[in-house]
Amino acid sequence: MSALHHIAAVFHKQVKDSFKNRLILVVFFMFPVLAMVFKEIVSKEELDFMLPSFMTMNTVMIPIIFMSSIIAEEKEKKTLRMLIMSNVRSWEYLLGVGICVFLQALLSTCVFLAIIPNSMDEAIDFIVVSTIGIICSLLIGAILAIIAKNQMSVGPVTAPVSMLIGLLPMFSAMNDKLEHAAKAFYSYYVRESFVSHSLEIDESSWAVIGLNFAVLLFLFIILYKYKGLGNE
Repeated sequence: MSALHHIAAVFHKQVKDSFKNRLILVVFFMFPVLAMVFKEIVSKEELDFMLPSFMTMNTVMIPIIFMSSIIAEEKEKKTLRMLIMSNVRSWEYLLGVGICVFLQALLSTCVFLAIIPNSMDEAIDFIVVSTIGIICSLLIGAILAIIAKNQMSVGPVTAPVSMLIGLLPMFSAMNDKLEHAAKAFYSYYVRESFVSHSLEIDESSWAVIGLNFAVLLFLFIILYKYKGLGNE
């Protein structure tokens, strides 16, 4: 089988596993549902502050948690080793799982488009920003999965990392010192774009986002090259 067939097979397997696990579906749509609830019970001013935070957490935290936990679970159950013994390369597996998690995360994020009114340009900007945030988060999830030995060991690391990156932009809106720290992470600019409903951020902001992506990609490549998935 070609690499494309291997990736498609892993993707298909992960989609089936996702539908079997209702918890995955609940978590993926948790923040959009919360946003719908809060839309009905809080003022417009409060909603304008909370919605970008919900969207940021959904875009940033969920892909990290699921990318890392899915791979760690496969390692623990030895199913990853079976896939590799079936001539599925590690990078094919990672890509298949990554595409599945990416599409699920993007789908849940796009639910927010039904909650708040957007022009066509704003909707396109929203999807682009979400895509950037999800891809960076998938890299973090993959890095954590490579480091982790099993599902039990990945949880204590994934939770604080995802919360730091996902929640820091929200808290930075209330504290100047936290804002300085938050500006080092791509998630800050993701939230800023959600607040402004556009991609109109300055060149230095794009530089930070690009640097975040480059550093994460470099770490992933180095760890993958020297450590692999631990089952090869």
